[in-house]
Amino acid sequence: MIGITAIVTPNPDKVEDVRKGLKDLADKVKANEPDTLRYKITEQINAEGTPLFVVVEEYKDEAAVDKHMNSEYFKELGAAIKDQNLLAKPLDIMKTKVIGGYDSKL
Repeated sequence: MIGITAIVTPNPDKVEDVRKGLKDLADKVKANEPDTLRYKITEQINAEGTPLFVVVEEYKDEAAVDKHMNSEYFKELGAAIKDQNLLAKPLDIMKTKVIGGYDSKL
């Protein structure tokens, strides 16, 4: 399993655009990527000013990561981020692995 965590820092006047773009992307990932095992978007709630978004992703394998990164909807969001100047700083994307903890007690 391959994990990716992305920190998204929107421009202050573009928060709603980024929120909508990320939510739309998540819907498309769920509908089209069976080997994307988790795609969870969280929004910072204790921000003094512009909130950050954190996207937590888990993929079955590298092929699933490649499918996601090469999808038209992912490329479209990337183009919108650039063309509409949506971010205050570049995406911070980290490949990760689980070293402890748990997913749920539910």
